[in-house]
Amino acid sequence: MVRKNLNLFAAMQIAFIWLFFLFSHARKAGATTHWMVTESGLIQPRIDSPFEIARPYDLLSFLKQDTHWEEIKNLYNELSKKQDFLDNLWSEIEKDTDLGIDVGKDENCMRAGPLNMIDWYHTPLEDGTIKNIPEKDFLLPKHFGASSEVPDCKKISSLTFSMFAFEHLNSMIERNNISIAPEYPSLEFLLPFTTSVDQMGHWLTGVLKRNTSSWLHYNLASLYWRIKGNAPKAIECCRRAIHYAPREYKDIAMLSLASIFYRARHYEDALIILNGAVDHDFRNPISHFVLANLYTYIGEYNASLVHYKICLKINSKMEIAKKHTYATLCHIHVKGRMKNMKWKIHKLREELNDYSLKESLWIKTQSEFLKTMKQIDGYDYKNVEKNSAKMSELTGLPIAKLKQSGDKYSLIKYFFDGTMFDGQILELASVPNLDAIYTLQRIVGYIQKHSNTPEILAHLNKGDKESKEDLFASITNIESGKSKEALSDKSMPKEKSKKDTQTAEQEKNHTEDAGDDLTEYETDIFLHPQSLTINKNREDFDTDPDWPSDEFCLFAAPNFPDKVEALYPVFLPLENKGIRRPLQSEIIAY
Repeated sequence: MVRKNLNLFAAMQIAFIWLFFLFSHARKAGATTHWMVTESGLIQPRIDSPFEIARPYDLLSFLKQDTHWEEIKNLYNELSKKQDFLDNLWSEIEKDTDLGIDVGKDENCMRAGPLNMIDWYHTPLEDGTIKNIPEKDFLLPKHFGASSEVPDCKKISSLTFSMFAFEHLNSMIERNNISIAPEYPSLEFLLPFTTSVDQMGHWLTGVLKRNTSSWLHYNLASLYWRIKGNAPKAIECCRRAIHYAPREYKDIAMLSLASIFYRARHYEDALIILNGAVDHDFRNPISHFVLANLYTYIGEYNASLVHYKICLKINSKMEIAKKHTYATLCHIHVKGRMKNMKWKIHKLREELNDYSLKESLWIKTQSEFLKTMKQIDGYDYKNVEKNSAKMSELTGLPIAKLKQSGDKYSLIKYFFDGTMFDGQILELASVPNLDAIYTLQRIVGYIQKHSNTPEILAHLNKGDKESKEDLFASITNIESGKSKEALSDKSMPKEKSKKDTQTAEQEKNHTEDAGDDLTEYETDIFLHPQSLTINKNREDFDTDPDWPSDEFCLFAAPNFPDKVEALYPVFLPLENKGIRRPLQSEIIAY
């Protein structure tokens, strides 16, 4: 009996050990819910499987899970290939924007100097001395007096229409809407008359009042208004100068009128008048010089070189014409690089748009896939960085690294989509193409500086409108050396101490002095000051549809002054003036 009990006890021990071993292994195997085929063909258990869905009863989630998984991998491969292509294309654009490579090799470019310092709008203030007009015809006084009057040619004489003043041109028809920047006269121009522009205007007014048909002084009056930057008044003086000038002198007045239209960027009309001036006097070097500048600016390089050659043949000592000739030849040399860059920029913008669309789909698919898995407490599925890190862990692919390197192209696209870069300039075969290259140089510099800046990438990854607008503030703050605390501080401003005020002024001056800072006009983002608060729909006149009520009007303005109509000279109904008409019953009772 004892032996039988011992055998039973031993059997129970063996059974207990076997059950313990079984349950311990069963607990270890319990974490494996899926078996997956590896790349080598082995079937192995997958612990923490990505296909362990949160709601097993959700058939649609179950069916979409495998589709999302494959789509994430396929998009990863496509984006990897696109990044390689964009890397090569962007490196070529970086090389093309470096004009020093081409400019340093060309002799004409070296003689011309910096191309961005050439003033193609340079139009000399020609007073007629090139025609050897006698000094006595200018009627210069022995001394200049006051400077109170100005030569308003329209008030001095009336000229409704003139067959000689190009009245048919659109620029002439809309001359009151034309504006130009003030021109700065040289001492050589002022010294024969006076040292003060205002005294010159006063003197011209007196001369023109005595002789209202003097073309020479009308032309001087147009130069006076060009110095002042008043295009409509300058044009009126030019009309009279052209109308009264003899044929041998008409080209002087036409040159002044064409210069105004040229500086106002009315190129076609300026071209017509300049060609007319050359036809009147082919021996005038200044007309050829201004016409050559205009041809260069619009991209007609062959025609401009012809007129520069004629100008220097007439006046071989005109150094500015020589410099502009070298600059034109340099533009011809750089023209091939600009044409090649035009195709690359167009291709880059297409690829960036395609990359952005696929990346957005890729990020959205990752978020949708992670939502089907078992929920993690406190996990933010809108955080792109965390989603990329989680998918890298699940797939074994460097998804987070790919997303981080792709942020560079989001920053490039941000600059190209804004107003900092105008792609239409590249469509023109003219001098403004050079401005596009200099703008590209700035963009390349910003990309190299900020492509790995955490603050910039944080705004790009959020993707909402406010973050895009704050991106401009982040770049400008980083450029001016502000700290991270200043970037994240969005609280209402408090009373500042004297020390804080001085620090703020120093930071402001430092920002203004920074040469590379972006401007709000380049990014198309106008930021309001942080202290500005806008309260909407909080006042009575916003919330109350019947405002103002009769009680309010009686309380606010119980008595109206006598002859209240005299206080409101504008003809409006009384209701629009805020005055209530008296009721008929009130009138009868009165």
